[in-house]
Amino acid sequence: MIYRPATTQPIKDSLLFVHGMCHGAWCWDTGFMEDFAKRGYDCYAMDLMRGKGPGPATLSDFVDQLQQTISELHSDPILIGHSMGGYIIQRYLEERPARKVVLLASVPPKGALLPALRFLRNFPSEVYNLLRANLQQALTNRRRVLYHPQTDQSLIDRRTEQMTQESFPAFLNMVFRRVRNPKQPSAKTLVVGSYYDGLISVSEVYATAARYDTSAIILSEVGHNMMLEPQAAQVSELILDWLEG
Repeated sequence: MIYRPATTQPIKDSLLFVHGMCHGAWCWDTGFMEDFAKRGYDCYAMDLMRGKGPGPATLSDFVDQLQQTISELHSDPILIGHSMGGYIIQRYLEERPARKVVLLASVPPKGALLPALRFLRNFPSEVYNLLRANLQQALTNRRRVLYHPQTDQSLIDRRTEQMTQESFPAFLNMVFRRVRNPKQPSAKTLVVGSYYDGLISVSEVYATAARYDTSAIILSEVGHNMMLEPQAAQVSELILDWLEG
């Protein structure tokens, strides 16, 4: 867990950030969380535990970890999820309420099957890594799909070095399991995507927004890893405007 306390008073709220596949809490702590701390928000970024006992974690394990983290915070944080993290939050919302949710380049409610097939259609040689359950290597080989076309290669390479292996059972859960409609009233939700996302299509972002009865915002200055882009401040400002609007 990475914690960045609010640096201004009064404290407005608490935010819990959930990272995506092959990433970690570090991906929020490159200046992105600081934007919120400066505006009076206590910021927490959780690290998903890829191992569960003797074997790799499942998606349900990640959802349970999210629930446990929320209970340990002794608060009702606003949930912010990226990619797989957005899907984990959606799974959490099936059974549990939340006040506000932000989904950034999130895997859609239908799951990751279409994004995965699209990735393999574009890069058929990565079937080898998929058969070896080596998701980290597949994304490392095709790292540019995570970023805007104009993003500097040296920045992409530095961030790629921080990526880690992902739980393959959790990935399969995300591919083949659709999100059910929430039992509780839908949380107020912000859905953000990108025209230059190499993994999640614009139509999938719109489908996610429709599920939660909101409108999608599609950006053109960032790619899939929008919190790691040089223009990440535009994303944080968009979220802050929504939170405080």
